[in-house]
Amino acid sequence: MLASAPADILTICRKENQQIIMLITKSGSDTEAELFELLNIKKPNAESNPTLWQRLWNTESKQTEDYELEEESLPLPAIPEKSWVRVYFTPGTDCENNIIAEINNAKKIDIAVYSITNQNIVDAIIDAKERGAKIRVITDRLQSKGKYSLVNELFDADIPVITNIGHKIMHNKFAIFDGKRIESGSYNWTESASKSNAENCTFFEQENKTFSKQFEYLWDLYQK
Repeated sequence: MLASAPADILTICRKENQQIIMLITKSGSDTEAELFELLNIKKPNAESNPTLWQRLWNTESKQTEDYELEEESLPLPAIPEKSWVRVYFTPGTDCENNIIAEINNAKKIDIAVYSITNQNIVDAIIDAKERGAKIRVITDRLQSKGKYSLVNELFDADIPVITNIGHKIMHNKFAIFDGKRIESGSYNWTESASKSNAENCTFFEQENKTFSKQFEYLWDLYQK
């Protein structure tokens, strides 16, 4: 975030999807004039030494919720998608919990994971299927037959699952949520990955549909 200076204005807005927008407006800038015009208030007079609230809202005591603003009308700088990245490490449940949160909020989920033995994640996948989410799973052929594999639970829930043909190992570890959000990293969807391994997972917005294209390539290849 850019550093601010005295008399600069910090504007905080909450979108309908609960995302928070924070905008620092430089005092005396064209953007400051746009902001005051948008809110239909006068610029405070600095010589009168007003309080912080008066500096923001002038002499009228207006509450933030009084303003219904369209995001497109705010003087916001463009923020590249790649700047929104979340990274988590294990041991611990940060990867597991955030994967489950993405599953719970998605309507379409494409999963390519080497090993699946985490019951909490599998339960979330099945719950998503039952509420109507479209789900596809690619996993490793040998791992799917392992002692602790939960792939059969996905089969039993009528979730499309295919395994590798033509590749020795299906060692990918990524998931695509609604065609936009990506989870990837060393983290397998296993109990040991959360409880005992040193792993990582990263969440970000995909660019140029790179992950989606690779998933479709593998999905088509493994069905031949």
